[in-house]
Amino acid sequence: MPALRTLLLSSLALGAIVFWCCGLGGEERAELVIGNGPDPMSLDPAQCQSVADGRLMAALFSGLVTLDPTGGPPQQGMARQWTVSEHGKRWSFNLRPELRWSDGTALIAPDLVWSYLRFLQPSTGARMADLLDCVVGAADHRRGLAPASAVGITASSAHEIVFQLREIHPCFLTLLAQFPLFPVPRHVIERHGSAWTRTENFVSNGSMRLVSRRLRDSIRLEPNPHWLSKTPNGLQSLEFRCVDNPATLLNLYVAGEVDIAMDVPMAAMPTLLASPHAAPGSELRRHTRLGTYFLRLNVRHPSFENAAVRSALALAVDRVALTTRLLRGGEAPAWNFTPPGIHCGTLLHQAPPPQHATLAAAQKLLQTGLASQGLRELPPFELLHTTDPLDAAVSEWLQQRWQEIGVTCRAVALDARTLRTRMAAGDYAAARSTWMADYDDASNFLECFESTSAANRTGWISPAYDALLREARTLVGDDAARSAKLREAETLLLSAGPIVPLFHHASRTLVKPWVRGFTPNPLEWVNPAALWVQR
Repeated sequence: MPALRTLLLSSLALGAIVFWCCGLGGEERAELVIGNGPDPMSLDPAQCQSVADGRLMAALFSGLVTLDPTGGPPQQGMARQWTVSEHGKRWSFNLRPELRWSDGTALIAPDLVWSYLRFLQPSTGARMADLLDCVVGAADHRRGLAPASAVGITASSAHEIVFQLREIHPCFLTLLAQFPLFPVPRHVIERHGSAWTRTENFVSNGSMRLVSRRLRDSIRLEPNPHWLSKTPNGLQSLEFRCVDNPATLLNLYVAGEVDIAMDVPMAAMPTLLASPHAAPGSELRRHTRLGTYFLRLNVRHPSFENAAVRSALALAVDRVALTTRLLRGGEAPAWNFTPPGIHCGTLLHQAPPPQHATLAAAQKLLQTGLASQGLRELPPFELLHTTDPLDAAVSEWLQQRWQEIGVTCRAVALDARTLRTRMAAGDYAAARSTWMADYDDASNFLECFESTSAANRTGWISPAYDALLREARTLVGDDAARSAKLREAETLLLSAGPIVPLFHHASRTLVKPWVRGFTPNPLEWVNPAALWVQR
């Protein structure tokens, strides 16, 4: 460990960074400490959406089914078994009879129905409220166009919940494992209202329970005594350290303050990759991630009303130079929105071929688009990004690249919450974004830009694109035909230019040798119930 400390700190020249001390307030260090990313927006799973939030939610809550980190089909969660009708539109889940909330209260099917309906209600503020749109009546109910009784989610008994789908969903089972759909306790929410997420009121149904929370610092958990089974090898305490600065996170890891660092700084990667710590089975866990870093262009903003202008900015980006000269952490250049290695059912999805171009071609296309608007040059615009040093570096690189075709932009750094709020309101011209796969299927990426998707946030609406995705959903069971239809949709998306894919993510995770049960996977999903420490 001293060698790693010297190697990283000397190469990064991070300067004087004050290490956070363990045992703040006299509290003993947890057995396992995960450096997890920014403080969660909420402890209500419906109001969370980041990957970091998801790791915490997966410790506190359990869904009907749970993801398999090895890439296999979903495993048992609250449901011990399930059946699907021959036409694929009726799913029945038989619950474990011993289900309990962390306060010992029984958890039964009507509780789950209430929780799913709450997720759909606008007053809940669910960040991904369209997740259940494949269910009969769900989309209309969340828009206030139909009553709760019209939603196809019912309890046929105390231990069976039934979903009626309006259309077959190729990944419905995996969808139910997503953390925004984790159940919340009706009996607690009806008693405490929005204060139910305070530590003294908090009740959940996962392998761990909430013990303490220090805002913008840490969240401490202990085993839930009413969980379905004991945690492996008796892990008695787990702490999520809330760190929004990757450089600080790396220092905490080097100092031994955290056992898992989920997102070390990009600047450290060349050094780490060249060190013995990158060897197979060592501390640096390397694997591809099903995720894409991209820009959103607001098509309703005066600067980006023209598709040719939007496409010119995309053509001007040298993705190879971006990944090999600036990032240097194993990221892959992104000419498509869907990442390499993602599936379409049982097959690998075939994305459209890369569209390489020169600056001269980009400049010519830009002038064509401007001329159609009666302009000689594109007015300067703002490029919004977070305060993450990676975002700042990428934005600066884009500024320099676009200057070569006569385009000027000003990079503006915002905290992540403000950036999300402005994108959701359409209050931007261009903004940095990232999409990490919820499940391993190309539809999970491309459905983001349907006209009805809450994840769209570009103002781009295309009936032709929507129709292609609807056609793809009718092809469930014919993976080759569905992939071809999705490829056609992605080609349309890229030609319209509401997004500019930049690179596909790679893992930047450090794990101490004594941590057991950590399974690298392209979804970057961590199952806290499977983790333990063996020193």
